Amino acid sequence: DGRTPKAQTRMDVDEPTCSWYDPPNESWDRELWIVEDIPSAVRAASYVRAVACCGTPNDRQIVEFAERARRVVWALDADATGMALDLRNKWNLLFWTSRVAVLPKDLKDMTEEELMETISE
Repeated sequence: DGRTPKAQTRMDVDEPTCSWYDPPNESWDRELWIVEDIPSAVRAASYVRAVACCGTPNDRQIVEFAERARRVVWALDADATGMALDLRNKWNLLFWTSRVAVLPKDLKDMTEEELMETISE
């Protein structure tokens, strides 16, 4: 419909960076896709709320995610599914729902059709 996602990047001193991509007029209780890198977040943000943790998320970042989302999808890169499962298990009680997207390849490398299929699952 012509709208583009809004980006909000956290650049804290001596702290890992989070890069937020919230489609305009999105409710904070919609699912938040937690991804590893900015290109994956930008791709996903055309369809869902997304945050790039720019690496492995640390405790401070996860608390920030919980402050901004009730439902999360751990969509770390395809080679980090085990880590995503560990994070979901450790932090599950912070969210109403917390699930892992098992990715056949990184979001940034998917075709548009693959991306839409992955997000709609």
